[in-house]
Amino acid sequence: MKEKANKIQNYKKRFLGLLEKMEEIDNELLDKIEEIDKVRRENEIMQLLLAYVTPITTLLHRVLQLNKTIALMKGISINKIETLETDLTKVSSDFREAVIKLPLTSKSLFLISEFTLIRNRITLEAISLLTLEKPISLPALSDIETRVGFLGLNSNWVSSVVALQLQEVSVIITSKKLGIDLNKETVAKILGKKFSKDETLSFNQRYEAFSEEMKRRNINMPKLTSDLRKMRQRVLHEGYNPTPEETKAILQFTAGLLDKLCPLSKN
Repeated sequence: MKEKANKIQNYKKRFLGLLEKMEEIDNELLDKIEEIDKVRRENEIMQLLLAYVTPITTLLHRVLQLNKTIALMKGISINKIETLETDLTKVSSDFREAVIKLPLTSKSLFLISEFTLIRNRITLEAISLLTLEKPISLPALSDIETRVGFLGLNSNWVSSVVALQLQEVSVIITSKKLGIDLNKETVAKILGKKFSKDETLSFNQRYEAFSEEMKRRNINMPKLTSDLRKMRQRVLHEGYNPTPEETKAILQFTAGLLDKLCPLSKN
């Protein structure tokens, strides 16, 4: 048992090391693009993106191998990991072909978006495997989806609700680990606002305060746009079925948020 725990701890260190390497590449890319973007040299930006995709793909394959090792050790199926592996290979290959066929097209941007989504899915799978003590059997999400039809709700609503709730839970857990209490008094102090005694804090207010506190620590959190704020209210409290595009935006923000919070939670 102790040997297994030591192995998991070692895998965690290796995974975090790979995340740090990817973050270094991200920062280097952003600095270079900012410099090039001043003169709008589109072809150079695309070449930089190509140079970015290649090492990130290599690191992601290493994460996938790590995921396989952990899954096999815990007796968990690797089918999902192998599917991610195939998706990663295809999208990175398609992007390389798109770069060769300059100028920049909507397809190129779409492929970068798809690449980012797959990267986030691989990262989340690793986090899940590292924190899961033993395989569990739960009703599939699809089972829930089939049962909400009589309410006029669809799979986009179910996926969005999970993602939106995950945003709030992940921020609250991470803030506690960082010693930030997002209670009414602290949020009011950070935002320089006053709240009435009976007023209940929204996630938007907590996230705004958390982002401000992170900014003071030189960490920029993903921006929660006004559209996403309104969408949260409509989906969670009004039973609105988001469109596929709106669902994708919610999932992308959630994945990006988790990507950002993960390294912060390791301390």
